[in-house]
This record gives sequence, structure tokens and C-alpha cells, in this order.
Amino acid sequence: ERNFLQSKLPTNEEKQIIKFIQRIEKSKNKFLVFTTREHILNQATEKYEDFQLVEFSKCILDIGKYSKFVKAEILYNHFHINEIPFEYVQSLNKDDKLFEIINHQNYNPRIIESFTKSKIWNKCSPKEFAKSVLDLFDNPYLVWEHAFETQISELSRNILLNLIISGSVVEYHTLYDQLKFYLNKNEDEANLTLNNYSFKSSLRELENSFISIYKKYESNLIIEFQNPSIQDFLVEHISKDTILKKALLKSIRFVKNALAKINLEVETKVDKKININEAELSLLTQHLIDNFNALEYDSEFTIYSKPNEIDNHILKLSTCYFQFKDFDREFSIKQFEKIKDSSRISSHSISDFCYLLENFYQDTEINPIELLRNLSTSFSSYDDLESLDTLKYLFPEEFEEFKEENDEDYRDIFYYIVDDIKDERFEEEYEYNDIIE
Repeated sequence: ERNFLQSKLPTNEEKQIIKFIQRIEKSKNKFLVFTTREHILNQATEKYEDFQLVEFSKCILDIGKYSKFVKAEILYNHFHINEIPFEYVQSLNKDDKLFEIINHQNYNPRIIESFTKSKIWNKCSPKEFAKSVLDLFDNPYLVWEHAFETQISELSRNILLNLIISGSVVEYHTLYDQLKFYLNKNEDEANLTLNNYSFKSSLRELENSFISIYKKYESNLIIEFQNPSIQDFLVEHISKDTILKKALLKSIRFVKNALAKINLEVETKVDKKININEAELSLLTQHLIDNFNALEYDSEFTIYSKPNEIDNHILKLSTCYFQFKDFDREFSIKQFEKIKDSSRISSHSISDFCYLLENFYQDTEINPIELLRNLSTSFSSYDDLESLDTLKYLFPEEFEEFKEENDEDYRDIFYYIVDDIKDERFEEEYEYNDIIE
């Protein structure tokens, strides 16, 4: 296990292992138990055909289903084996620190093992011991670093890095497309073969150790990080690696998801976000401008209606323009002009459209009556009233004209809004009339 299949087994050695397993299998009084991490077994099955012929009965120990008592036992066993002094262990009984440790979202025996074996606790006093354990759970960089750098393939590492900027929970084809985009943008540095087979192979290597894979909504295959601490490690790892960071910044496809992981305030440092400097911010900004048409707003999956291409255009433009302090205004106005006359703006983007309109309406030609007519079916919730109020504020005369000449369409706007309200907010007709007036 220590070598994690990095080097190939000597000739025919896997066959000898299989024969040994088969001998035990035929025995009436012997059992053979292998203990390994899931990605190591996945590597062996993928790398050696003979292992694919063996039917293993697997018992997976899922940390998320451990009881509090079992978690405490694991913790104390590691302390005992690694001879941590009694006064350190006893300090956990104060202020419910033991329960804070075993209830931590990043609780993981590997983190505990790393902490105790590396003698990190030697650097603190008994009084500081509990805080040191919790700090390691909050920032388990050392625990995942070795596994990430030495125990998985290069393609698997790139999958994890692209999962970070894809949204952390994505569909199979979405992650594949993001990875393909990344490799195309960095083809000189990343000389890797990506196809459906190599992608699946790497996912099997990562499954149940770094990632979880499951089906949702009948057929969609969903991929996500198995543990929040893996995300924390990768974010910190990227922040410290300038070359890797630049490769990712110029490869972003999903604007909302990637920017949620990046600290755009370059003068400050933020935990659990990728911290960038001014030069990297410029690189990111230029990437978003140069590749705007190829970008998507969101990678999230849904069984309900998805934003159309007009919504996608508005949402990614709004995100870029309002999240970056000095995003190119001239470029933004040109992009806004492409969709300002569309009749396909839906409830997904009406709020963002009105924010953009408020910023750009004096810099572009707008036909307010036509605009209101195009947007008449874009409102579907009570929250959309704010957007409607923005239109009324920007074009007061035209708004009244539209209201008078298109009374039925105008009232329909509010019927859609009211229909979305399920708590019988309007018990009397006069309440409804107050709003539409």
C-alpha cells in the first residue's frame, strides 16, 4: 500500500497474488482480509487485468456513518498507540472539546493519524492541545498533500483541480468538458490524453477516496468531493502554486462557480479561497473577455427549467461586470447591446438584466415601449416586483403609456407574480390592486 502502485509489479507477480487468493478461497478454514483505501483497490483493478477476474466482497467503512462513540474510540486509540501524554488527552474533557472534535465536518481518521504520528502535538501545551487538533481539521493541508502529489495519476490530479473551478458538485459531462477546455488551454504544459476511457479510469481511481459518484434524476451521473477538507486543501495548494494558478485562471468555463472560489480583493487574504495578485487578476479578467462567448454562467444541474442562452449571456455579463471593480465597461456595453432587444429574457435573468439596464441605458439606444413589451412575460415571482419598479423609475412616461395601452398584458404580469405566491398573501382584491397600481 505504501507505494500506491506507482511502479509496476514484477513480471507475473499479480498472477501469483491471484493464485494465492484462489488457494485461500478454496480453503474451508481460512479467510483472507485486505485492508486498503478505495482508490488503491481501484488502481489495482484498473492496472492489472487479473485482478478484474477476482470477486472481492467489499466492506466499505463510511466515516459519515460512524457513531459518536466509534469516532471517540478511534481518536483515543490513535492517542494511545502514539503515546500522547495523559494530560494532553485529559484536556479534551474540558469545555466539551471532545464533542467539538468528533462532530467536526472534516473529522477523518487520516487527519488524526497524521497529527499523532508526526508529533505535531509536541509543539503545543496540554491547554492548547484541543485547539491544535481542531486547527488541523480546519486546514488539513498536510494530510492530503502526500496523497495528492504521489498517490494518484496526473490526469486524476487535473480532474480534482478542475472540479474546484467547476462548482464542486457537477455532472459527468460537465466536468469532462471543463477538463477538455483546461487541457486545450494548457496543451504545451499538460501533455495528457483525454478520452472517455481515460476519464472514466481516473474517476474510478478517485472514487470513494477523493470523490463520490452517484446517480441523480434517473440517468445523470453526479461527481462531488467526498470530504470538505479535500476542497480546503486544493484551494490552499492552488494559492501557493503560481504556475498552476495561472493555468486554472485562463481555463475557467463556469463563471459563477469559479469566481465563488476566487478572492477578487487582491489586497486581502481570505481563507478557503484562491488568493490572487494584481497580475493574476488581470490575467483572469482578460480570459473572461477573450473567451466570453465560450463561457457558461453556471454548472449546476436541475430537473426544472434551465436558463436559455440569452439568460446565460445576461447572467455571466452581470457577474463579471459587478464582481470586478474595473471590468471593461465598453466591452460590457457591447455585450449588453446584443441582448437588450431580446424577447427571450426569462425570470432566471430579469433581475440581472434590470441591474445592467440601470447602468447602461444612457449609453445605448433603448425603445422603452418595445422593451416593456418584450419583458412582459419575464416576471414570475414576488421578488420580481423590484425589477418592475426599476423599469418604472428609468422610463416613467413610457411606463405609464405602456400601462394604458396594454392593460391586459400589464395585468397579466401581476397574475404570474401572484400565482407564484402560495401563502395567500393577497386575501382581499384591494391588496392585489394596490400592487398593480
